[in-house]
Amino acid sequence: MAGAIADYDCALELQPKDACAYCYRGFAKNALGDLAGAIADYTRAIEAEPTSVNAQMAYMNRSLARKRQGDEAGAAADLKRLEELRGK
Repeated sequence: MAGAIADYDCALELQPKDACAYCYRGFAKNALGDLAGAIADYTRAIEAEPTSVNAQMAYMNRSLARKRQGDEAGAAADLKRLEELRGK
């Protein structure tokens, strides 16, 4: 996973607003137990493409990471925003 993070770091140096790269780097950080780092990357993905499919993926995964941190309110807010984006 550390190699994947390094690869996404390089990709983001070239394309600093690549929401997909932020999402996948967040996945890798989450797998390594770096929840704060994962949440930060999911947030950057959302900021880069607020209404895209990548943002939807980021909201879902940020919700899961926040829940693992014990942030029930943050997790619920992310799921609510995800539903709004999906038009439900």
